[in-house]
Amino acid sequence: MSIRTVPTLQDLVIQNVLCNEAWPIPNLEYLPRVLTLQLYKEALMGGHMEMVKKMVLSCPLACLPVDYLLKTRDVKALKTLLNGLDLLISQNIYPRKWKLKAIDFREVNQDSPNEWSRAPVGACSQEATSPKEREKCSQRAVKPRLKIFIDFDLDKVFQRFLGSLREWVEERKGVVRIYCQKLQIGGFYLKLSKFLRTLPLYYVRELEVNAQHWTREIMEHFCFVLIEMRNLCILHLSDLSPQVFTGRSINRWYSHRFSLQLRKVNKLRELYVNNVFFLCGALHKILL
Repeated sequence: MSIRTVPTLQDLVIQNVLCNEAWPIPNLEYLPRVLTLQLYKEALMGGHMEMVKKMVLSCPLACLPVDYLLKTRDVKALKTLLNGLDLLISQNIYPRKWKLKAIDFREVNQDSPNEWSRAPVGACSQEATSPKEREKCSQRAVKPRLKIFIDFDLDKVFQRFLGSLREWVEERKGVVRIYCQKLQIGGFYLKLSKFLRTLPLYYVRELEVNAQHWTREIMEHFCFVLIEMRNLCILHLSDLSPQVFTGRSINRWYSHRFSLQLRKVNKLRELYVNNVFFLCGALHKILL
């Protein structure tokens, strides 16, 4: 004899809401946070497009955590969310009227729902150096901005899930922006360098670089990107094989070039190095 699982009151509420998409949704602002988050999850994973659109427009949360989408890599559920966000973005509403300001794909502590708010809002003061640039920045600030928080592995953005997200963000440049606290860079660096430049690199705290088969051109380009990560705290650098370049002059060039840029990253506290040939015998000079 099988034991039947009795649905909880929360399950019954969610089931009732999702089964009647034509009905007005309940006032989400008065629902417990746990119930609200579960309702969004069930609506997204179940492909309830019309319900998601309504819920996005009336979202009572400033930041909506959707880490389960990244775990499952469910492209259909992702597109359901993006279609709902498109409706929100298209609304002719002053940005301060929006309650939903960010979508978080990271694994975050549910007890700290406002963790996302520590991210730079527009970073105009950091990015704009001349009066002309500050003027452009102030003009951009008038536009509605939606933040996407995600830890990116650039080598995986060609996969369907991350590729769909990347393309959606690029098509809405100036309205939606990706923030990466942890970033991984590998063999597809040059192909994605343009996309990398669209990210607010000052927000990156941890960087992992697998530089296998990198050329001198890639390394030189990466040095300029590195100094823009002025809040970088942790750097993993690996697999610059000595089989690629063996000349002493080239080794010295790499060591000198890298040391100049690394010294400009003032907040760097942890450096992990594995099989980086041009640092052999020179690392102590760089760290001085």
